[in-house]
Amino acid sequence: MKTSKQMKWSVALMLVTMVMFLPSIMNFFTPGLFVDIYLQNDAGMTIAALAKTQEGVASIILLGFQGMGFTIIGYHMFAWPMILIPFKKAEKWAWITVGVTQLWLWIVNFVLEMKHSGSSFIVAYSVFAILAILLSLIISYRTVFSK
Repeated sequence: MKTSKQMKWSVALMLVTMVMFLPSIMNFFTPGLFVDIYLQNDAGMTIAALAKTQEGVASIILLGFQGMGFTIIGYHMFAWPMILIPFKKAEKWAWITVGVTQLWLWIVNFVLEMKHSGSSFIVAYSVFAILAILLSLIISYRTVFSK
């Protein structure tokens, strides 16, 4: 089955949003990389300062960031093949599954960023991803549901 031009663009946009999760994956390998941004905004301190007074709390926070990175790695292990095989073939179930999971992840990310740090870069990052996903779904809608 030949892939239509619309589906190629749609797959490309979905893959862009998947690559945008790479900073979250880095949390698995270096959990302290982004934690200072959140702690500085929410508590006015760094993880090193917190570790001096509350070592257990600092360890739990770092473990949470590492867990988030591990979870995103697991999500990618299922999402990449789903986007590259059934979504690319314009299968309805894959279109719905990929669309819902991608939108859910990025909308939750956006809401949590707005609630906590409110970093304009991260919020704009999330908005871009949400728009790219919606555009991907709109572009591919006719191809997927015309069968």
